[in-house]
Amino acid sequence: MANAIIEHMCDGWLPAPADLAGVSDAALIGAIAGWARASAAAEARKLAAIAELERRRCAECEHPRWACDDLDAAAAEVSCALTTSHGRALGQIGLAVALRDRLPKVGARFLAGHLSPAMISTIVWRTSRVLDEVALARIDSEIAEHAPDWGALSQYKLEQAIDLWLDRYDPDAVRRVRNTVRGRDFTVGHRDDATGTASVYGRLSITDAVLLEQRIALMITAVCDDDPRTLGQRRADAVGAIAAGAAHLMCRCDHPICAAKVDDGRASSVIIHIIGDHESLDADHDRKLHGQGIDAPPAPAKVTKPAEVTKPAEVADPAEPAEPAEPPRPRPAALIPGATGASCPHPCWPT
Repeated sequence: MANAIIEHMCDGWLPAPADLAGVSDAALIGAIAGWARASAAAEARKLAAIAELERRRCAECEHPRWACDDLDAAAAEVSCALTTSHGRALGQIGLAVALRDRLPKVGARFLAGHLSPAMISTIVWRTSRVLDEVALARIDSEIAEHAPDWGALSQYKLEQAIDLWLDRYDPDAVRRVRNTVRGRDFTVGHRDDATGTASVYGRLSITDAVLLEQRIALMITAVCDDDPRTLGQRRADAVGAIAAGAAHLMCRCDHPICAAKVDDGRASSVIIHIIGDHESLDADHDRKLHGQGIDAPPAPAKVTKPAEVTKPAEVADPAEPAEPAEPPRPRPAALIPGATGASCPHPCWPT
C-alpha cells in the first residue's frame, strides 16, 4: 500500500499544488488523505533508515577508544543529516529502534501510512513500560489492528485506548505509568539555596513540560539582540514572568525606544518598603546581575579625553601684606616626652 502511494506520487496520481485549482472537490479530499498517508509513509521510512544506522553503529563496540560511545556517534550523524539537535536525534533513534525491535506490527502499519507520526510517538511512549516480551507481542498485535480507527480520538482518549490493552495483557505496566504520573511534584526553594536565588525543581506530566518548554523558548527569543542576559538567565526570568501572568519577557537593553521594553509583571507585582535616601531610587540598575560574569572576556578599553590643563595659581600682589601665619600650639606637658610636673591626667590645650 505504501509503495503504491509512493508510486502514485511519482506518476502524478496525487495532484501537485499547482494543479489543485483545477480538480474536483472529491479529488481534492482524496489528495488531502493521500498526501497524509504519503507523509506518514515517508516519516516511517526515515525512521527505518535511522534504525538501520543504529544497527550498524551499535551492533558491536567498533570503537572502544572513542571519547563517546557508538550511540552518541550515530546521533551526531543523524543530527547533521536532519539539521537538528543532538538530543532530538537521540529521541529519533529511540523511536526508530522501538518500532523495529518492540513494535514491529505497529511499525508496519506506520510504513503503510495508516498511522500518524503523533500517534506513533504516543504508542511508543505508553508501551515503553512493558517489560514482558510475550505481553508486548500481544499488545503490538492488538494496537496494530485497532490503531487505524483511533485517528479521531483526543490525546486523553488515545492514551485510554492504549492503556486498555496494556491493562489486559500487562497490568503492571499500567500501574508503573500511573505511579509515575501520580508522583509528579513541583518545589520552589531549598535550604541550601544561594543568596538571592531559589532552586526550582520537580516533575511535570509530559504534556505540561512540552507546553512550558515551548512558552519559555518563545519568550526568550522575543527580546532584542542587545539584551545583556545569557540564555539561561532569560529562561529563569521567563519563569518569573509566567508566574506574574505575563506572556512576554521584558528586554533589558539600554535602548529607550526598544519595542520589547514592556513591563512583564515581575517588578510591578512586588511591593518593597524601603527606608533610605531619595537618591537610591534614581540609581542605575546593577549591570553585574546579567551577562557572563567575571569569566567573560574584558570589554574593549574606552578612549578617554586628554586631561584638561589647569590654570596656574594667581600670584599674590607683593604690595598687599600677607596675613600672619597662626603660631603653632604648644604641646601639653603631659604629652612631651620626658616632661615632669604634670598634675592633670587630662591636660587641656591652650586656647
